[in-house]
Formats: sequence, structure tokens, C-alpha cells
Amino acid sequence: MFKRTLISFSLLSCFSAHALPVAPTEADRVLMQEVLGAEAAELTEKYALFFDSRNKKLIWFVPKIGKLASSGYGQNKSPIFNIMTKTPWSGSFLGIFFPKQKQVYAGGAFSSTGDTYALRKLYQTAAAAGYSVQPATAESSTLKFGLLGKDIDGDGYPDVNCISNEVTGVFDAQGKPLTHPECTYTIDGEVLGASKVIQVPDILAVSTGQRTGGRRLTNTVVPFNFNTVPSNVTVDLFQNSLKNTHGLDTLLYADINWELQTTGLTERARININWQPTFESVSTYAASHNYACIDVELTEISEKLLKEGAVTVKLYNRITRKWEPMSFDDTDANDDAEFIEAVNKVKEQIKNELFQEIKTKADKFAQSKSNMVTTEDDKKSVFFYRKNVEKRAFSHKEQKYVSWNPGKKTVRALTRFSLDCIEGGFDQKVQWQESGECKF
Repeated sequence: MFKRTLISFSLLSCFSAHALPVAPTEADRVLMQEVLGAEAAELTEKYALFFDSRNKKLIWFVPKIGKLASSGYGQNKSPIFNIMTKTPWSGSFLGIFFPKQKQVYAGGAFSSTGDTYALRKLYQTAAAAGYSVQPATAESSTLKFGLLGKDIDGDGYPDVNCISNEVTGVFDAQGKPLTHPECTYTIDGEVLGASKVIQVPDILAVSTGQRTGGRRLTNTVVPFNFNTVPSNVTVDLFQNSLKNTHGLDTLLYADINWELQTTGLTERARININWQPTFESVSTYAASHNYACIDVELTEISEKLLKEGAVTVKLYNRITRKWEPMSFDDTDANDDAEFIEAVNKVKEQIKNELFQEIKTKADKFAQSKSNMVTTEDDKKSVFFYRKNVEKRAFSHKEQKYVSWNPGKKTVRALTRFSLDCIEGGFDQKVQWQESGECKF
């Protein structure tokens, strides 16, 4: 929120890489709705959209929905996905820890392109409005798999219960018996034909065929593989999910979290100063303090100028494209820090124009020694009212501008991948299941 106490003395003066997506503001959302028109609801549901910081006719996008990637063409098209079971060697750690238990191994590739029909519509809709579209580039990304459980008791959380289980004959580094949690949860009824409490399928490892952490396009193919902690119950669960639901979407989910480097657009405020009532008000106030004020009193003066209308402030509204009176109580908190920095620069100029600062010699020496300027530096200063004869004699009204930029910030976007519309797996080849809602 903009602060009156901070804007006080910025009102009367002004100050003054490569293209990046613009961090969305309400103005950007409204403009995006105008650009996309009747297709806005559908497209913003499927894509995170950003304007460009330099090219006013460019839109960056991040898909919100992805799916398993395909290989081949036509009748030979198949999902890039395989799933199988493996029994750990009896002499291995997992073989000792989980004797006679199988584990699930799965691997493949996701495509964040997702709905190609929707992507084509995005390009066409933007082009019709005179805009071009490009996939955004992420500075980093993280792929993770999670489980989907059922909330039976209605408290908003999946129902999970865990107990500590001791492993016979296995000890930790201190010689104590090794324990691990045994957890159960309620699975969705679609997977097993009914909602049941079963053992949690612990996903042991997730990795990708290429590094996800580095800079990359968000519209891309993401290789992956994972395996589970050995458990015959888990194997049955995955097999039943594929058989009963033609996928794994009711059992687990896969997300990739993208981190985008964005910037903000420069905001502007227009300052209208009527110098005659400004000087009259400041002079009257300063006279009541013997023309020598401290910092708290300077704030009171600025409040007085705003209240009396000697100084008025308008912000440029990018939604209406008009200059509108500034609201001090309903502004974007994210802009606050950057605006404070801009205001402090102007504040010094205005104080110097209206008042002469006086410090003690000891106070000035302490400031010079620290080699820093902080908001505390003028706490012991006294400011006496300048004569300003020339400006008072010839200046009547003046219009100036204050500008500030929110600067760069990291914005997160998410793509959720589906693992559905497939059949086969384990001892069979995985294929697309093309019936009902799964037609491609």
C-alpha cells in the first residue's frame, strides 16, 4: 500500500538487458481479456499468459496442462511410457529390507504442449488481435510426483494413518533396530472398484533423462522415470489402476514447477502543484514552529498540503488509459517497496527545496564515518524554512512526474501432467486407449 507519510515530499518533483515477461497485474489481466475476447476463459484456463516488457504485441505462455508424449504417426502413434515390475536381488539392501516383494519401475516422457487444439486456438486468437505468441523460458524447473488420496471424514485432508515398524535384523549406525513408518490411506473407488484403506505406495526415486534444473523452454518434452519401494500391494495397485481407469490419474499426479524471471512495467504518477497555496500553507505551519522543524513535523506539513489540495496526485491507469486520482488505501502491496525507494529519492530533493537542514557536527561525523545514508540519518536534524523568494514571486502552478518500476521478480507457474488414456503395461506394450473421452 502506498503510504501518505512516504509520498509526502515526492509529490513536487520527479526522477528518473533483455526483454522479459511482465509479472501480471490486474491491468494486464484486463488487457489480456480484451485481447483474447470470447476465447479468454478457455485459454486462460489452459495457459498462464504474460505480456512482454518491450514488445507490446508479444504474449508469452506457459501450458497449465500436459500429457504423456507420443512417438510415431497415425495408426503407429503410441505413448512414450513403459511400466514393469522388478524383484530386488535378495542380497541387496532392498532385498533384505523388503524380502519377496516386487517394485514398480516406470519411465517415459511428458509433453507440456498438451492440448494441441487449444495451442492452435491461442496462436490464431492472438494473431487476430495483432499479437504474436511464444513459449516462455524458465530459469529453473522441478518435476515431482504425488499421490491422490480420498477425504472420508470431511476435514479437507486425505485420510492417512501411520505406525512405526521395526525391521528384524537390521540396525542403524548406533546399533539400534532400524524402524520405518507403515502408512495406510484411503484410495479413490475408481482404482479398486470401491474406496478402500490400503498401504501407501511409497515412490522411492524420481529422475529425468535430462537436467530439469537449468534454463529451458516451458513448451517442451520432459523425460522421467521413477520406481517405488518394494511392495506387492503397490504392484497390485498400479496394475488395477491401469486396468480399471486406463491410466494412473486417480492414483497419482505429476507436476513440473517452473520459475520465470519477470519484470514489471514502469508506473507513473502525475503531480500538480499550486505553488501559491503551497508556500502559504508551509509558511504558516513553519511560522508556528519558529520556522525550524524536525522530520515528524515535515510529515505533518505534507499531510496538510494533500488535505488542502495545494498538491494533487494522479496515477496513470493502464486499464482505462486515463490519469485518475491516487488512492492511498487501495493499492498493490507488491509495488510498495519499489515505490518507497523512488519516493525517498524525491523526498530529499523537496526537503532541500523548501527547507535547509542543520545537523550537529558530531551527528554528521558519525554519518560520514559509517559511509551509509539511512532513513535514520535525519532523525536529529532540524529543518528551517527557506525564503524561496524567486519561486514564490514567479511560480504559480507546476506539473511534474514521479515514476517507479517494480523491478525483476521470480514468478512460479505450474504444468500438471496427466497419465491417462493408456492401456497395457507390465507384460504388455503400452498403447493409447482411444475410446470415449480418450479420442485423439
